[in-house]
Amino acid sequence: MGKIIRILFIENQLSDADLAMKEIAKELAACEFRRVETELEFLEAVKKYEPDLVLSDYWLPHFSGMRALELLQEIAPLTPLIIYTESKNEDIAVECMKAGAVNYIIKGNLKRLGTAVIHALSEKKMQIEQKKAEEKLLDSESKLRKAQHFAHMGSWTWNIKTNHLDWSDEMYNIFGLEKETFSGDLAEVIAQAIHPEDRAAVEQSNLSVITQGKPVPLEYRIIWNDGSVHVVWGEAGEIVFDETGAPRLLSGTVQEITERKRNEEILQKSEASFRSIFEKTATGYVLTALDGRLLKVNAAMADMLGYRMDALQEVNFQDITHPDDISISAESVRSLLAGKKIHVNLRSDTCIGIPRLSGHL
Repeated sequence: MGKIIRILFIENQLSDADLAMKEIAKELAACEFRRVETELEFLEAVKKYEPDLVLSDYWLPHFSGMRALELLQEIAPLTPLIIYTESKNEDIAVECMKAGAVNYIIKGNLKRLGTAVIHALSEKKMQIEQKKAEEKLLDSESKLRKAQHFAHMGSWTWNIKTNHLDWSDEMYNIFGLEKETFSGDLAEVIAQAIHPEDRAAVEQSNLSVITQGKPVPLEYRIIWNDGSVHVVWGEAGEIVFDETGAPRLLSGTVQEITERKRNEEILQKSEASFRSIFEKTATGYVLTALDGRLLKVNAAMADMLGYRMDALQEVNFQDITHPDDISISAESVRSLLAGKKIHVNLRSDTCIGIPRLSGHL
């Protein structure tokens, strides 16, 4: 069974309302009507009855179609209203249409009423679907903005023919620019924001798109207005070609990686420092796996154990621990894994393997 169409009639003449209802019923079998005469009745009916369409006389003793239209636009803006009246005044008709009525029907022309109602309901359906689509799009855009913000990633579209850029909101954050003053000119962005040492690489990447249709992923630096330097990773996505086969539009993303690059540099320095200490110190160091395999041993430890360094790769820490100290070493490992501090005195000819940690004799 289809949906019942609810029609609210603002009319004080019962005979006129009956004629209109019968005419509409010829076109819409699944419909029902409710009639009101005053503003208070109208407001209550809109709230409780939730009509799909409103028919209103232009003038009633205690109410008017224009007033009903004004109220309807406030409380149910997607509900269409048709003025159905005896007045043939064209100025009034124009006034009603400008105010938002979807149609103006003269009571003597009943045959137009059914068609007008169907058209108004069709328009309402389209408006509702459009509103839902807009809300869905806005929701998607909102989620995209949030995702880009948390990922420090922005999206862009480059119009190759006009050399103009369209940016997502996060792009302005990444480049340290104000949206209101952004011209969108690619050449200006390269000249003002890209680090001088990286401009050639960026321009070469753009040229590759224009001449070969091949985007080139690129890491480069940008300089904010405050002089701070930031590192980004730019990656192109879809290319749109024109009717001649020439690239017309290019879209892609830019991600802020300054913090990641800084952490990588710190880690590299730390690893270099550790390797230097590990390899050159006179103290013996060994790294072991949880199963006791020796992962890395320095030269000092190899000398202490009397092994060649390459031979220790096949040795387990139990193999190089005095039998009387194996249980002590195992308990020490369990304590370390539990986060406890330990101090163990071992025989001078033994060593303890500490999983993933450095230990020394």
